[in-house]
Amino acid sequence: MATSTESYLIIGAGVFGASTALHLIRAYPNASITLVDRNAYDAPIRVAASWDWNKVVRADYVDIEYMRLCLEAKKYWSEDPIWKPYYHESGVYWVSPNNFAEQMQENYKKLGVDSGLYSFSVEEAKKQYGGIFKDADFTNVEEVFVNKNSGWGEAKEALQRTIEEAVKLGVKYVEAKVEKIEFDDDGAATGIKTSKGESITASRVILSTGAYTAKLLADSAPERKDLQAGERFVAAAVTEGFTPVFGENAKDLYDGPVGISMVPPSRGASNGSVPHSKDKTLKFWGQIIFRNTQTHANGSQISAPPPAVDYAQLEVPDALKEDVDYAGQSLFGKGSNAFKNENYRICWEAVTPDEDFIISPHSASKNLYVATCGSFHGWKFLPILGKYVVQMLDGSLEETLVKKWSWDRSFPSPTHRAWPRRELSDLNMSLFYFIIISQLLSFTLGGTQMVSSKPKIDVHAHYVPDFYAQALRDAGHLPGPDGMPGIPEWTPEAHLNFMEAQNIEKSYLSISSPGVYLSVPSKPATEKAIKLARQVNEYASDVKAKYPEKFGFFASLPLPDVSASVEEIKNCFTQLDPKPDGIVLMSNFYGMYLGDPDLDPVYKALNEVNATIFEHPTAPCTEHNHLRFSIDGEDPGITPPEWLSLNRPVAGRQGRAPTIDFPFDTARTFADLFYSKIPTRFPRIKWIMPHAGGGLVPTLDRIVSYSTPDVNLTESFMKATLAKNFYFDLAGPWPVTWAIPSLLRWVSYEKLLWGTDTPFTPWAMAEAGRIKFDQDVEEAFNDTSKVEAVRRGNAAKLFG
Repeated sequence: MATSTESYLIIGAGVFGASTALHLIRAYPNASITLVDRNAYDAPIRVAASWDWNKVVRADYVDIEYMRLCLEAKKYWSEDPIWKPYYHESGVYWVSPNNFAEQMQENYKKLGVDSGLYSFSVEEAKKQYGGIFKDADFTNVEEVFVNKNSGWGEAKEALQRTIEEAVKLGVKYVEAKVEKIEFDDDGAATGIKTSKGESITASRVILSTGAYTAKLLADSAPERKDLQAGERFVAAAVTEGFTPVFGENAKDLYDGPVGISMVPPSRGASNGSVPHSKDKTLKFWGQIIFRNTQTHANGSQISAPPPAVDYAQLEVPDALKEDVDYAGQSLFGKGSNAFKNENYRICWEAVTPDEDFIISPHSASKNLYVATCGSFHGWKFLPILGKYVVQMLDGSLEETLVKKWSWDRSFPSPTHRAWPRRELSDLNMSLFYFIIISQLLSFTLGGTQMVSSKPKIDVHAHYVPDFYAQALRDAGHLPGPDGMPGIPEWTPEAHLNFMEAQNIEKSYLSISSPGVYLSVPSKPATEKAIKLARQVNEYASDVKAKYPEKFGFFASLPLPDVSASVEEIKNCFTQLDPKPDGIVLMSNFYGMYLGDPDLDPVYKALNEVNATIFEHPTAPCTEHNHLRFSIDGEDPGITPPEWLSLNRPVAGRQGRAPTIDFPFDTARTFADLFYSKIPTRFPRIKWIMPHAGGGLVPTLDRIVSYSTPDVNLTESFMKATLAKNFYFDLAGPWPVTWAIPSLLRWVSYEKLLWGTDTPFTPWAMAEAGRIKFDQDVEEAFNDTSKVEAVRRGNAAKLFG
C-alpha cells in the first residue's frame, strides 16, 4: 500500500517514469518523490524512446483492453490543458493486407464508442486526403482503413510538459546515470548508486528504464538469477528519420494524416509516416526491428543498447537508412522522389513477447517495482500510465490488469511483428548485400529494374520458426550460427509473399546449418537435439499440411546420435501426415562426415523408403574433435563460437563459415561418400548437393585421378553414379551459374535444380539473384526446354 509518508525513487523519465511521477505527486503531495534520468528533461536530445519528434495516437486495437485504455488517454489528449496543446487529430490511414477492421469495429461497439473508423476500397482510398496516397503500394490489399478520430502527438514537448508539471508539484528531478540498484542483506531494494558513486535511497524503487532494464538488473546483482529479466522482454530498436516537405501539395502532407503500411509483410513490422505541421516535416519509420545481443559478465546473453552515453542513436547504418527511405516509397510511390530524409535516429525500446506492458512488483526483491516495456505502442498512454502504476503500488489495480502486466506472468513464444529477429551487427552486412545487388544488376539505391519471372521450384529454401531461432540463441549461436551476422526473421506468410513475387510454385524447406544438434556432443545436448528434431519436423509437416501446393520439406535428424536418428526416420515416414519429401543432412556432425561407417543404420533406413537426401554444408570439424566428445558424456561447456575457433583458426578470425568453409566441406563429405561406397551400397537414395557442389567440381578430376584400387573411382563410374543418384542445386547468395559449364562435363542438365537459400540469403538479394539466374541460365543453354527443366521441370520429376 502506497502512502504519503513513504519515499519513492523512479528511475527513468520516459513516458512510464514521467507519468508515474505526476500521478504519484498528485496522489501523495507530501511524499518524497525523486525522478532520476541520465539526461536533463529539457535536453536537446535524450536516449528515451519517449523522446521523439512525434508519435501516433490511435485507439485501433484488436486487444479490447488497450482500446479501452487508449480511449481513456485520448480524453486527456483532447481536453486536459497539459496535453491538449500537443495533440493533433489528423486521422490515420492504414494500408494492410490483413483485414483487422472488423474485430476493431466489434470492440468499439462493445465499448459503446463511435469508432471514426471507415473502410474504403483501394480505388476509393486513393482519392482520400487529396490523393496523397494514390501511388502507395496496395499489393494484396482489399480495403484501406481510415480512422478520423486518431492522430499524432508532439512527443518531446508533451513528455517535457508532463515532467515540468510533476516538478512544479514537488517532484525532485535528478540528472544522473544509474550504475546499479542497491539492496540490503535480505535482497530488498534500498535505492541506487550513480556513476559518480553517489547513493540515492528510497523506501520504494520503481524501474521505468525501458531498453536499459535488463542490463541494469544484470549489473546490479549479476549473481542473482531470480532478479534477472530472462525471457520476459528484450531491448529492441527501430529506425526513423524525417524529411522537410516542399512543393504545391506540401500542406496536404504536413497537415495530413498519419500513414501506416504493412506492405509487404515480408519486410517485417509496419512502416509509416507521421506529419509535423509546425515543423512542416514528415517523420518516417522503418520495418526492421532488431536487437543488440551481448554476453554479460555473469555469462548471460542479454540485448541492450550500445554502451555510448547516447546509445549511439545517431550512428545509423546505411541499411537502416534505406529501410526508413523505403517507407516513403511504400506510402507515396513516385511521390516520395522529392523526399530527402535527414536526422536519422535509432529508437530503443523494451519489448515483451506478448506486447503487453510490465507494471508490477518485482517478485524477487521487496520494495522493487517495474513499470516499463512500452513494446513500441506505449507512448500514447502518457496521460494515464502513472494512474495505473499508482494503483499497482496501492494494491488496487484491477485483477485483469494485474495478470496482464505481471512480472511473473506466462509469456508466449513471440510471434508478433514487433519482436526483434535481427541483430544490429547484422545490418552492416545487409548493406554489403545491397551493394552487391546494386553492382550485380546495375541497380541504383533509388530503385530497381524489374525483370519478368518464369515459374520455378525452389529446392533450397529454409525455415526458421521462432522456437528454433530461440534454441539457437539459447545454445549460444550469437549473433548468428556459423559466425553469421544474425538469425533471419521468417514466417510461412513472409515466405509465401516472396514466392508470389518471384513466381515460385513450390519451396522445399529445410533447417539450415547447424541443424538441430546445437551444442558440442554431450548427454544434455543429445536430449535437446532429439526433442528439437521432433519439434521442427512436426512444425514443417503442419506447414506442408496447411499449404500442400506451396511447401514441401526435408526432415531433420538428431545426429550424431545414430539410434535416435533411425527412430526419427521411422517416426517421420510412418507417423507424420503429411510425410517429409526427404531428409536434410549437414556435411558433417561434429566430425562425423557422411561416409562414416557408423551412419550405415541411418542409410539403411533411408534406403528402405527411397529417400532423397538434401546435403547442406556446415562448418568443418577435425576427426580429433569428433573422437574427443561423447553424445552420452558431460557437457564440456564449449560455446559455438569457441567450437568454430577450434576448427577454423584462420576463417574463425576472419568471419563466417559460409564464406570459405561451406563450399569445401561439401566437397569433403562428397568425397567421403564415394570413398565409403555409400552411393553403391545404398542405391535407392537420391542426393541433392547444394551450391553447384561448392568446391567439389574443381576437385572431381583429382578425386578420380588419385583414386586407389580399392575404391576405383573411374571417370565412367563417377559419371554413371552421378547420373543415377545425384542432383545439384544452383542456389547461392547470388547464382552459381558460373559453375554450369564445369558441371555439364559430369552431369546432364536434367540433374540441375533451382534454389534461393532464403532467408539466409536475404529476400532482396534472392530477388536480385533470380534476375541474374534468368540471364545466365538462358545464356548457358540457349535452349528454352533446358532452361525450363532447370527452373522447375527437373525438380517436379524428382519429387513426383
